[in-house]
Amino acid sequence: MIQSISKILMGLSGFSVTIPLIFGMYFLAELRWSQIFLFYLVCVSVLFEAASVYSSYVLFDNNLSLIHIFTPIEFFLIVLIFRHGLKSKFLCSWAVPLGIAFVIFSILNSLFNEPITEMNWVARSVESCLVIGLTAHYYYLTALQLKVERLERTPMFWIATGLLLYFASTFMIMISNNYLVSRNLELVWWVMWGIHAFFGILKNVFFTLALWTRPTESTS
Repeated sequence: MIQSISKILMGLSGFSVTIPLIFGMYFLAELRWSQIFLFYLVCVSVLFEAASVYSSYVLFDNNLSLIHIFTPIEFFLIVLIFRHGLKSKFLCSWAVPLGIAFVIFSILNSLFNEPITEMNWVARSVESCLVIGLTAHYYYLTALQLKVERLERTPMFWIATGLLLYFASTFMIMISNNYLVSRNLELVWWVMWGIHAFFGILKNVFFTLALWTRPTESTS
């Protein structure tokens, strides 16, 4: 029962990325730079999901090698989203170098530590920590500046909240997966991946809201 529900949620999570894609395409001409890079991230995610389905159901292979490619691209686009979405001197100076450093780290990790035939647990864990740090930086600046009157009218609020929930669940899975497998706790393993898939759906709903939102000057 739990396994079936988790599999359904995982399937819905992959399909749900098409929703922000549709909204992004419809509002493309009106998007700001942070939203444009979010739309690029959504497009890359759609390509990844499509390639994963093709690999699984046509080639009868796993998508582990695709995750090694997707991870550095995903993080670099996330960094660009925060660079353009926040009025932060730190990110203006260090966002691109941070993104490049992670891409290099991810490539070296795939070459010398976790081959493309295995899950890139280390790279995904590091990415999760960095993204959580970026979202914390957003919340800190928002609380410090007190310039935003209506958070729900700002795309970055939905982006940061969706990423925080999703990558927090990702990090929990990364650090506990091997333990659950070694202890043969299959039921708990499926529950955790089901929760992760639920947050994946929620992330895409928040991405949709971020692409749909049109901030005024007082809320930007």
